[in-house]
Amino acid sequence: MVAYGSKASPVAQDPFQQIVEVHWGPRYLAVRIDVNIGVEAGAPLDNSSIIGPALVEPFTFRYAASIDPAGAPSLAAAHVGNSGHWSTVPSGDVEASGLPSLSSVDLGLWQWTVDDGAGIKGPFDQWVASAGIDGPYIEGPGGITFDEGLEPSVALKGQKFLPGAPEWTPYFSNVGQWGTGETDGSPFVPLISEISSQAFSMDGLSVTYKGKTWRPIASKVSNAVGNSEGSLMVLLKREEVSP
Repeated sequence: MVAYGSKASPVAQDPFQQIVEVHWGPRYLAVRIDVNIGVEAGAPLDNSSIIGPALVEPFTFRYAASIDPAGAPSLAAAHVGNSGHWSTVPSGDVEASGLPSLSSVDLGLWQWTVDDGAGIKGPFDQWVASAGIDGPYIEGPGGITFDEGLEPSVALKGQKFLPGAPEWTPYFSNVGQWGTGETDGSPFVPLISEISSQAFSMDGLSVTYKGKTWRPIASKVSNAVGNSEGSLMVLLKREEVSP
């Protein structure tokens, strides 16, 4: 289907007129939003230390002291188009304002571990979907469906020190990794728990692309399972300009 008028393919208006220079253009913009966190690690134990949970081997374990935003949230990818038909545009051509920010979180002493290179899962962020919306639903880039609202959140998760843990457990006979009382077999499986959750509302987001303003109408969180951060895509509609 030809979506515009031209001299070669005019749009008939009535038997005596033809429109030759009309372009309908894309109605939607889809952007992926990234957040990054940094984790401050506390000092490792020393041989004479008596702090920390039992059975911690000196020099191997560190605790997470705080979680801090590592820079402002940013647009990582952008697409323009209509439902089911999208084209990628350079993220540098898209300017966003009104993105929310994350707050720092102070953590209790010896409450959460950080990654020590031996399989311990340090604190990480994970997208949590907003409540669903009523249709119509727009098919987004990659086949996703924008069927969620504008109130996603960011969960901060990590491996927690449990009472009586960590404990050393065998792994491939002569190699050890840290387990807990609930994972005392092998291989080691981190016990991931939620540290905190922060709202990440899209209501205030505004995006400018090619001189036009786009406002958010829906979102989609994908692949936020297990230890994966997942991704957040936001659907925006071009703001109509009154004549």
